[in-house]
Amino acid sequence: MYCLTMRLKMLLLLIIKIGCKQHMLPFQNSSSLSPEARDTLLKSNFRLNFKRKKVKNFSIASTEDNEGPGPWPIARGWVAMATGTLTQALARGSLFAGELGTMARNLYGPRVRMGNWNEDVYLEEELMKDFLAKRDKGQLLIQRNRRLKENLLRQMQLSVSEDGYVHYGDKVMLVNPDHPEIEAHLFLGGDLSLCMTPDEMQVHLSDDLEVPCGLSASQTKIPVGRNTFTILCAAGEVIGQVLRYGQNFRLGIAGGFEGRMLYLSSDHRTLMRSSKRSWLQEVYLTDEDSYLNCWQAAFPDPQLRLEYEGFPIPANAKILINHCHTNRGLVAHRHLFLRTYFGKEAEVAAHTYLDSHRVEKPKNHWMLVTGNPRKDSSTMLDRPEPPAEDTRALEQVAGPGAQ
Repeated sequence: MYCLTMRLKMLLLLIIKIGCKQHMLPFQNSSSLSPEARDTLLKSNFRLNFKRKKVKNFSIASTEDNEGPGPWPIARGWVAMATGTLTQALARGSLFAGELGTMARNLYGPRVRMGNWNEDVYLEEELMKDFLAKRDKGQLLIQRNRRLKENLLRQMQLSVSEDGYVHYGDKVMLVNPDHPEIEAHLFLGGDLSLCMTPDEMQVHLSDDLEVPCGLSASQTKIPVGRNTFTILCAAGEVIGQVLRYGQNFRLGIAGGFEGRMLYLSSDHRTLMRSSKRSWLQEVYLTDEDSYLNCWQAAFPDPQLRLEYEGFPIPANAKILINHCHTNRGLVAHRHLFLRTYFGKEAEVAAHTYLDSHRVEKPKNHWMLVTGNPRKDSSTMLDRPEPPAEDTRALEQVAGPGAQ
């Protein structure tokens, strides 16, 4: 019992010295204090709740003998090991409850020589080397996104039709014309162009386009890499030959990349494969050359459709684009939008919508837009409308002086 009491007193002296050092108390020489002053300081600053069955083990060990004036550093003084319940003063002012807990949380930087500081320094050096190596190779995420946007948004030149018809090998835009008087509650208005839409997650993982690639309809009227299609042959036609109604053709897109061509394709709807919003037949881009890539153009008026079979397709005119394998028409759902890599755009699917007169609705109408020979505009959509006949008559009667 006497040994336990002496050990308790020695531990309390150590706590008093550490507490005085933290609270900036002039405690430079412990031997200068009398036993009465030491007891008074002990009673006034710290208390020890010592109860039986709470303090189980208690021991004091010394790392080395160090006697002399001045505060006792931890590396040269005593190391206390206790198991039990101490007071709040011990929990707040003690080095083992406060500073050791802070050290365990590793709040210090690698410049502070504490803990595994050498490993932290080497880890930072390895991270910097890895970053510089990826930057030199162009494998950083921001570099990949920049290259992809440069290819997809690269300015393209559309083919100019000299005879007013569409030919094999022409570069055109597929545009769904505006029809606000019929469907006024639409999400997207105006002319919508068919665009390739890569998956947003795959864009961050790869530099190249992943197949199958999605499609959408956006309000872009400028020919860029993601909305410029090339009319390709399907059954041995010659490049430069006029495209006719009822003739098979394919639509390919390079997306601004060189040496690669993706084809507009579709297939029957299944439980595992369908459009994202309407759950109809999906339209996608693939690099496989098959019959699923074949499409046909039809005249919009069903009463004159057979008469126009085999006639050349005029450029910038409304037509129907039907899939050869499934006989479904290409459609733009303006009321169903998709969150794409370029923002909110309308969904594109393969489905034929008929009205009460068994006529295809305007959402199935498309135009093969060619380039404008003038330099002030890029497509024929930007061409100004010609004056009406009554306006021409009024201008001729008024004469040039009236203008």
